[in-house]
Amino acid sequence: MSSESPSTELTIDKAELSSGQDILFTPEWIPDTGHSVIKIGVYVGAVRVYGEFGRAVAARLHTVTEHRSGAVVTHVSAPDAWYFLTEPGAGAGLRWPPGVKLLGVERDDYLGIPALTGPTAPYAWWAAPTHEAPLVDPSTLHTVCCALSAWQLGRSAATTGRAAAGGTT
Repeated sequence: MSSESPSTELTIDKAELSSGQDILFTPEWIPDTGHSVIKIGVYVGAVRVYGEFGRAVAARLHTVTEHRSGAVVTHVSAPDAWYFLTEPGAGAGLRWPPGVKLLGVERDDYLGIPALTGPTAPYAWWAAPTHEAPLVDPSTLHTVCCALSAWQLGRSAATTGRAAAGGTT
């Protein structure tokens, strides 16, 4: 009998695979069943985008990241909301285009987090977290939001104020 320790090699069960994604895993903030409500900024940060624009942002983000977008949750009530989960506090230094809201900055915000399987209404995963991409990169998300909204990247509040007052940029 060998005195070697058991193998730590990961075995992959087909049930753990998601279409077009890496192996799913369950961070501590994801419930086992249903959904739970968490405070933004404790485990994750979040950027909210509503409706068809949110759907377009999710699709483009999925494409530009080669199907490794990070965690994206939808709320299926009207108007449907899309939540792009980031590291807590990430994205705070960015100016987001109109209609895109960084949560947990100006006040306490809470978000329903669905389980990875089973009934989770009204929340659902559009892109579940994976080992390779557990959360959304806020810089990439910002670039996608700005591009799809035709909002100008790199314009600071001071520059915007000068332009509005008739100054040069």
